[in-house]
Amino acid sequence: MVVSLAHSIYLKDCSMLSLRGNGIQHVPLEVWELQSLTHLDLSNNQLSDLPDELGNLKELEELYLNNNQLTTLPLAVLDLPRLKLLNVTGNQLPEV
Repeated sequence: MVVSLAHSIYLKDCSMLSLRGNGIQHVPLEVWELQSLTHLDLSNNQLSDLPDELGNLKELEELYLNNNQLTTLPLAVLDLPRLKLLNVTGNQLPEV
C-alpha cells in the first residue's frame, strides 16, 4: 500500500510510475508534480475522481485508469498533448 511520497524530490526525473493495485482512493499530490512522467498506471485502485492537476503532466503518453470507481474524467485530460493511450475500462463512466 502507498503510504507517502513525501520524498518525491528523488522522483523528479521519473518517467514511469505504477501505483497499480494499491487500494488508493486519492492520488498523492506529489504525483501531479512529476512533469517527466510519460507512463502512469493508476489501475486497480479505488479512485472515484481525479483532480485537474492531471493536466500538469504534459509529457504523459500512457495513462492507465482501468478498474477504478471513476464516474467522470476531468477536462484536464484534454490538456495532455502527448497522450496516446487512455485506458478507462472497468469504471462507472457513462457510455458516449
